[in-house]
Amino acid sequence: MEHIKTAIFAALVKAQSQFPTIERSVEVDTGKYKYKFAPYSAVCDAIKQPLSENGLAFTHLLTKIGDQERLETHLFHESGESIETSMPVPSIASPQQFGGWLSYMKRYQLSALLGLATDDDVDAQDYDAAPQIDPAEVASTVAWFMQKAADLEIDPTKTLPFVADDASVTRIEDFPPHLYGKLQRAVEVIELKKQAEGDASTD
Repeated sequence: MEHIKTAIFAALVKAQSQFPTIERSVEVDTGKYKYKFAPYSAVCDAIKQPLSENGLAFTHLLTKIGDQERLETHLFHESGESIETSMPVPSIASPQQFGGWLSYMKRYQLSALLGLATDDDVDAQDYDAAPQIDPAEVASTVAWFMQKAADLEIDPTKTLPFVADDASVTRIEDFPPHLYGKLQRAVEVIELKKQAEGDASTD
């Protein structure tokens, strides 16, 4: 029977009640929409004392499982209990784009683990037009998908409309940013399927 992590969740409940409002001081203007978010450094500054006072700490790790590199964010409690979240690292050649992706995802994963609101809310009717995502993440995801499409022989005109559930989305540049996570999971499934097919052909 899996151990119920009562200590870490009890500590997290207390810490959440002590988290201050985090100022969203960075404004992004893409030309089509504007939104604000709290930078990663501000998030860390705001949470470090409440976490420490409740026996909590976090860390980010770049790990490798087989041929796949992943970014993991772990929340630890002094009892030894922990919870974590993980996401595949895309293939990004540019150090600047990789840095943008890494900064975004550390903030994203940490906010998800701790229940933080670090981005502007978006009305449902404007959700597609104003995704809560850094421009650097858009650029890095475009580069990542183009590389994966070439490596895995993915046809964007078939895959992108299917994942987006929108027949008009046939280019990665037009893919809705708020669905990037869904796209990454879809590509991961394709990659695993091709690996399985390759293994079967060698048997």
